[in-house]
Amino acid sequence: MEDYTYISQIITQCIITELGCTDFVKDEANNLISFTYHSLSYICIYDAKDPYYLRIIIPNIDMLNQNTENKYLHKILELNAKFKTGKFITVENALWVVAEIMLTGVTRVTQTFVDLVNLLEHMRSEYAMLLTAGTNI
Repeated sequence: MEDYTYISQIITQCIITELGCTDFVKDEANNLISFTYHSLSYICIYDAKDPYYLRIIIPNIDMLNQNTENKYLHKILELNAKFKTGKFITVENALWVVAEIMLTGVTRVTQTFVDLVNLLEHMRSEYAMLLTAGTNI
């Protein structure tokens, strides 16, 4: 089993080289890296006890109230079914988009990380289309 700090080093390098981000915060104490990519704020969480687990989040893509949650719940569930790896979740009154994955080693971490970032960006765009179109995607 690889040391989790090695995985965080790979992810940090990926953020810099593959995504071109230089504005990021690495918080080793909480096992997370936050960064901005295409004007979206991301949080990447890795687990010190399980270096193969990786979670990437775009938090707070929308604030929900009872009306908006009821109005869009069906479409959000449809989007969750469409995107198998990523999911929309609610945290308090905020809507987040999250991808979680179990890595099979360090060989494809870079490509997997970039793919997940792109997936979340696409999911967020689909949600934005939902808002623009009302309830019709």
